[in-house]
Amino acid sequence: MEKLGYREILAEYPGYGARTGQPSESVFIEDSLQIAQLVQQSFDGPFFLWGESLGAGIVSGIVKAGKVKIDGIILMMPFDSLPSIAQHHYWFFLGKWLTRDKFDNIANLKNYSGNAAVILAEKDETIPTKNTLKLYDSITGKKQLWKFADSDHNSLPVYPSSSWWGEVMRYVDNK
Repeated sequence: MEKLGYREILAEYPGYGARTGQPSESVFIEDSLQIAQLVQQSFDGPFFLWGESLGAGIVSGIVKAGKVKIDGIILMMPFDSLPSIAQHHYWFFLGKWLTRDKFDNIANLKNYSGNAAVILAEKDETIPTKNTLKLYDSITGKKQLWKFADSDHNSLPVYPSSSWWGEVMRYVDNK
């Protein structure tokens, strides 16, 4: 992202890697919100949130909180809600009833009016296309969809030299 003129800050979730803490939706969102507030206090310029897979749920939670000014969001392989994904994978156990965390991205982004870029891996078996498209269709603000026909959840062409990075950032940065 630096090549495109953007500063990139990555944060590990509590309970992962070297970070202590108990993983949960509320802990992830509160921690990420604190980081977002610190970034806005420390740096000038536009502020974009990028969330991949579960990270898209965290981005939507930050958006819903309304405590930071967000200039655009990028959602890579997002989903409509975690219970919906659980039901897809564990239909025989009624998976939607087994999730403690909801990550209801549709509800969380209901009032979002900024630019939204959505990135879809068409062969994704973790986040089915229908769940990404359901979220995309629910976004009422300015939005654009990037589809990767030959990619699955772990094979998107994410190398920094990929031209689509620039396209996505130009889109969300266009006011």
